[in-house]
Parts: sequence; C-alpha cells; structure tokens
Amino acid sequence: MPPMPASYDTAQICINGHMVNSSSVRRPHHNAAFCPKCGSATITACPHCNGAIRGRLYYDDDPGSLNVPVPAFCQACGKAFPWTASAIETARLLADETDSLSPAEREELKSTFGDLVRDTPKTILAITRFNKLMVKAGKGAAHAFRDILVDIASETAKKAIFGP
Repeated sequence: MPPMPASYDTAQICINGHMVNSSSVRRPHHNAAFCPKCGSATITACPHCNGAIRGRLYYDDDPGSLNVPVPAFCQACGKAFPWTASAIETARLLADETDSLSPAEREELKSTFGDLVRDTPKTILAITRFNKLMVKAGKGAAHAFRDILVDIASETAKKAIFGP
C-alpha cells in the first residue's frame, strides 16, 4: 500500500512562544490576533524569511496530530523564532545577574546557550559546562535557568539537564 500523502498546516504562535492555533489555515476560526495567555501579537510566518511556521501534520484520511511542538527555529531559513531569541537573551541577562559566578564563569555560561538549544557536536560539552556552573550558581539560579530554557532546549539537552 503506498504511503498516504501528507501536508502541514500553518501554526499561529505568539511572539512569546505560546501555541495559539496549530492549524491556522484549515481551522481559521481558532485564530487570534493576540495571545490569550500573555496578550502578545501572534505570527504565522518567520519574521526573517516569511516562511510559514510548520503546524499540524495532516494525512488525507486522518485528522492530524493534536500535539504540535512549538519550533525553536524556522525550517525554511534556520533562524531563531522570536520566542527562542528572547529566551536566549533573557538567559544571557540572567547569567550577568548571577553573583555567585565569576565574570569568566558568567561568560562561559552564556556561551553554552547556543548549543543547548540545538543538537550540535558541542551540545554534550555545553550540557557538561552548564551543569557544572549550575552547581556553583545555586538552586535558585538553576531553577530560573530551567524555567527559561526548558521550552527551547534541544531534546538531548532537556533529558540530560532536566531529566525525562
């Protein structure tokens, strides 16, 4: 039996990364100009290349997947979506506020974020450095970084840092 043709709908996500509608073309009645969770504007296309944000996957004889993850990067141009860029910037600012780390350690911590949000050959090294620095930073800082990074970290980083 040949595989069923499949197509992706376009997702509508607020600039803070809250999924508003994973099927904005097929189910436009669920669209909203502003996020019901935070009030921020919503987008359906990458601000860098105008490529559609990948949403729900549909097969010809199937209503599609209901759980659509919020992507961190555009599949068309590879650039970070606004919520990813904002979370990385917030993590960098928080690193600067972490008084229990030396200035050199703060810079080392900031250098890990790019490889924590992508699966790269350096991700394991970034995880190791991040975990080492979180021990020194303390539980409060570790929880704050977790809250910032958990939604944008790569699956490898999430499992290694935050557990299953």
